[in-house]
Amino acid sequence: MSYSVEPKRAGYSDTELEAITVCVNYADFLEEVLPHNLPHLDRLVVVTSHQDRATRELCRKWSVECIPTDAFFEKGEAFNKGHAINVGLGALRQRGWILQLDADVALPVTFRNMLAKSGLRRDCIYGVERCSVVGWRGWRRLQAEWHRTPQFSYHYLVASPAETPIGAQVVHKQFGWVPIGFFQMWHSEYMHQQDIRYPDTEGNAENVDVQWALRWPRRQRLLLPTVRVFHLESEGAPMGANWNGRVTKLFGPEP
Repeated sequence: MSYSVEPKRAGYSDTELEAITVCVNYADFLEEVLPHNLPHLDRLVVVTSHQDRATRELCRKWSVECIPTDAFFEKGEAFNKGHAINVGLGALRQRGWILQLDADVALPVTFRNMLAKSGLRRDCIYGVERCSVVGWRGWRRLQAEWHRTPQFSYHYLVASPAETPIGAQVVHKQFGWVPIGFFQMWHSEYMHQQDIRYPDTEGNAENVDVQWALRWPRRQRLLLPTVRVFHLESEGAPMGANWNGRVTKLFGPEP
């Protein structure tokens, strides 16, 4: 199975997929998505804070590599996500594809198969669309249909039911479409060739993902139409509600 249309080069892999998930006070979401995400990943590194015992215990339960760090707050910042992502990058082999995936995002059952059919290029960064799943009951309904791959019907039609609407994308008036931080996938070869690292100058999670994506020219920022992921939300909340840290309610059974 190959994920690239380019010839293989020594030292790099076209099939290896490593992922970084930043999780601070999001263990309630991470517990739900891990069973769906782990089968698709060759390696997952979870970066959390020393104070987040729930995330560390969850990673122990699932035998997931966990890196506690002070990088989020060490400069007196509210939530330096970029710095934490760089900590996670340092723990990866960086030989193949790298996926930056939020702790509240679940991959579809067809994910790895669809990547193999996407003709991925090593010099591009990829984003996807996300289906919003609001509330515990909505998530349980979706899980009950998981074996049917709910975003596909008649084998090839991609649609989104009204109860899981497509979330917003970012189209910058100057730079065009930008894949944002809930799902960003790139090849380590490009990162090494360009000698780039995730921006860590922002004190929160608001713009760091956009700055990272802009390391690729517009023609190399691509939307994957073959993949849609599921974004879990405990409640309807305005954009950016958790950019400075978690404020939304816990994700769990509702009264």
